[in-house]
Amino acid sequence: MSENKPSRLENYLQYNTLTIVPHILRNTNTILDLRNETSVAGTIFDVDGYMNITMTNAVFVDQRNNQHSFESYFVPARTIRYIHIPESMNIQSAINDFLMSKHRPNRPKKVFSFKIRRAERRHQATLRELAQSRKQN
Repeated sequence: MSENKPSRLENYLQYNTLTIVPHILRNTNTILDLRNETSVAGTIFDVDGYMNITMTNAVFVDQRNNQHSFESYFVPARTIRYIHIPESMNIQSAINDFLMSKHRPNRPKKVFSFKIRRAERRHQATLRELAQSRKQN
């Protein structure tokens, strides 16, 4: 696993794009189809926020169906065409479980200044007056 703490951009991408899929498939045997008509089968070991994948016990299959075994294989995100999801996995529930298990820190409540609170009170009073005038008409 990577020892570096993910950047804010990597965290954003993980929660808001499909880069979450390889995170869910960690320690799972799967097949990656690459853009150059090759594929890699193996166990997903590590994934960063940009979807670069490191696989262990990988078998690289080239265009001529020649197989090459690797103990560790790095796949850059830009070369990935498809990630095969095992049929036994319900991907929707896996995504929900993954997102719910991650702790997102709560942001502190914003403290408004006196001017903002006064403006908000006046705005609410104006809205009430408009609502009353509509009821009368």
